[in-house]
Amino acid sequence: MGSFLNCLIYRLENNLPIFVDLLKNKPWKFSRSFCPHCKKDLKWFELIPIISFVIQKFCCRSCHRKISWQYPVVEIITGLLFLLIFNSQFSLSAGGFNEFLDLGIFEILNLVYLLTVTSLLILIAVFDYKYYIIPNKFIYPLILLVTGYQLLLTPHSLLLTTIIVSFAFATFFFLMTVLSGGRWMGMGDAKLVLFMGLFLGWPRIFLAIFLSFILGSLISLILIFTKQKTLKDIIPFGPFLILGTFIALLWSDYLIGLI
Repeated sequence: MGSFLNCLIYRLENNLPIFVDLLKNKPWKFSRSFCPHCKKDLKWFELIPIISFVIQKFCCRSCHRKISWQYPVVEIITGLLFLLIFNSQFSLSAGGFNEFLDLGIFEILNLVYLLTVTSLLILIAVFDYKYYIIPNKFIYPLILLVTGYQLLLTPHSLLLTTIIVSFAFATFFFLMTVLSGGRWMGMGDAKLVLFMGLFLGWPRIFLAIFLSFILGSLISLILIFTKQKTLKDIIPFGPFLILGTFIALLWSDYLIGLI
């Protein structure tokens, strides 16, 4: 899945088609993966996640140019997050895999929902890190997905609280964007916070945003002290919001208990 997300990232950022329409009543299919430098189609053994990257010594087999570290990093992060989310739903240490084999339709849909949200958040994090923008093509489907899920499954009394809290935090980020002229936050951050509120609910949304500011400040200070960034440089906040979201999703009970 991480390899597929890398494919989506490259094709969307370069306005390339994801599918090839063969027309003439022939089915659609995925277009072949290719080297971004020499454009040569890649063989199956060049596409094994992480392993091919290491065996080929971080280079394309054909043109020998370096392959971006984005590819193995996204693959590793995706695998780890999928494993952590699976473990949070079906504890691996307590025979969760056997429980997984006996799942009902609701449990399957819930797991697919969480993994879909995870995939979209990874896309957003990479785009914001690379281009300082959170694309509407990712955030709007994410908001619609979580809204539909909450409307179907959340009790009405809890749903009202979730909606109010979500819009309150999103409004705070919106005002920071307007008052700073986009220097402190971007409009995409406000939309992402709206999603976070709907997805996490109270009090996990507060924990997620608190952690985002703490982690963002620490990483920014490290980058400044190591002279990789200056006080005038822009540091995207979306990846920190997303990191805070995953921490709150996976370990909120433990962290809130410490408080």
